[in-house]
Amino acid sequence: MDWAYINLGASIPVFAALLIAYFITLGRLRRRLDAASPIDHIVQLDHLTDIWTTLFFGTGVIWTAIGMRSALLYALGDREAALSQGAFAMLERMIEGGILLALSTTIFGGIGGYMMRVYKTITLGAELQRHYDRAARADTSEMRESLSRIEHHLRNGAAESAEPGVQT
Repeated sequence: MDWAYINLGASIPVFAALLIAYFITLGRLRRRLDAASPIDHIVQLDHLTDIWTTLFFGTGVIWTAIGMRSALLYALGDREAALSQGAFAMLERMIEGGILLALSTTIFGGIGGYMMRVYKTITLGAELQRHYDRAARADTSEMRESLSRIEHHLRNGAAESAEPGVQT
């Protein structure tokens, strides 16, 4: 845990909250798929898992920007000391100011976000695709049935008007 705090600092609770939200949503999505829930519920939860993943990436990027800003402000805080001590001292001050922590959050956010995408695809990808395919076929089937009824109605109407003694 000490390593994590040194490398991720105060971003840990944010990353943890996003991971918890992701796995809760993924569990809800799994249950909805198993229960063959309506497509709108499936799409909503599928979209929400993608949002958590995007926010995980974004947390890494945002924390990097915050950390870089803090490191630069710390390094340049005492301009006269920074200028008189040289480049190596400036680099040391940037490291003390959190530049390595900032870069670690980028790496963690990127790797974590990609792993979240892969995990979702491996665990639910095929079943999600089957559910979406079934929903698409249901719409097509309803359209075919409607066209069949129209065609039947037109045939019956044409047959009645073709009978002798019926004027059109």
